[in-house]
Amino acid sequence: YDDWLWTSMYGRHLMEWLLFFKPSQFYVIPMHTYMGDRVEICRDLATRLSRRMPCEILLGPAKGVHPHKYPDLQDEAIEASTLKGYEELFRVENEILVEQLALASQAGAGMAGYSGEPGDKEAIR
Repeated sequence: YDDWLWTSMYGRHLMEWLLFFKPSQFYVIPMHTYMGDRVEICRDLATRLSRRMPCEILLGPAKGVHPHKYPDLQDEAIEASTLKGYEELFRVENEILVEQLALASQAGAGMAGYSGEPGDKEAIR
């Protein structure tokens, strides 16, 4: 495998980090959530940390956003068996991530934009 694949296995990374750090020390920010309302994320973090933070400086679009739209994987010239293998691999990886996020949320981890109950796997998905 290449490093790009390993770096995409977030659930496995989180599983290892949780061996060394308390879940309450984590605050997970999904990319699309970050792109949507960074001020609200900042306010949530400030509340969790019991700190005042100048969150309004985050108004406006996120900097460094890549302006190009990439084609969907299904639109690429990829053999069906390769695409199926990729989808199965990441179906498993996504399940690992959901499981780790559910366990971590029950033990105090924060998740930006999440309003479900701690440990609710369906809501986390």
